[in-house]
Amino acid sequence: MPFRGAAPDRDSDVLAHYSWYDAAVWRADVPAVDYCWPPLLDQLPVASTVRGRDWRKVSRADVFSLAASATTPQRMVQLLVAAIVWGVGNSVQGRRRHLKFLEQPAANHSLAKLGRRLVSAVELARSESPISAYAALHGCESGEGSLNVPHLGPSYGTKLLYFSSYSSSLESATPALILDQRVATALSWLTGAAWERQPEGWSAARYEEYLRLASNWAGQWPTEPDCVERVLFAIGKSQELAVRSFVEPSASSSC
Repeated sequence: MPFRGAAPDRDSDVLAHYSWYDAAVWRADVPAVDYCWPPLLDQLPVASTVRGRDWRKVSRADVFSLAASATTPQRMVQLLVAAIVWGVGNSVQGRRRHLKFLEQPAANHSLAKLGRRLVSAVELARSESPISAYAALHGCESGEGSLNVPHLGPSYGTKLLYFSSYSSSLESATPALILDQRVATALSWLTGAAWERQPEGWSAARYEEYLRLASNWAGQWPTEPDCVERVLFAIGKSQELAVRSFVEPSASSSC
């Protein structure tokens, strides 16, 4: 287990983890905004006004609150958009890249079909396992990918699974967690194994390995698995030299 000291506080360090966003700018870029935009993001309080622009904060807790009522295809699309706003913040390039999965369904009037795919993935995560849901959304092996959404990568597919099924899968050995490039970078540094994302993304087996490893570390710390993910994300944003200066790669990356 590579971590030292006390585990982070879930309320203040994880659930309060937030991003800044300008709702007006986001609404201008969201395809079929009346269908896809979550009203909550217009209702969160303005935290700062700079040069006539109203800036708000959206936290993990806010996105979790949306997930609690995401029971229809439209609400599930809105939940994913909220997760993207939280993940991207004020990055113009990131905003347009990660909203691309909405363009074709919006143009073809098939947003409800997209939403049903997302609902099916979440139901699979809740009833079977996040690994099965990941395989359906992002898997490339034979028999996988039945719920694939073009232009929706695993970084945000796993955010959807995390926000919508983390609590329900918490009793299992592999509760849903976010896997993005920051987390993968930290895993590479801490385990000494290669976690770089391949062109097709991470395999379902690789996602399962990550979930088991994070849960194992959480049990040893002890804390919740998403506290481990939050720390991994923070490490992945650091420079490698800084990480190598205070921790050696784990002697084993086994789960």
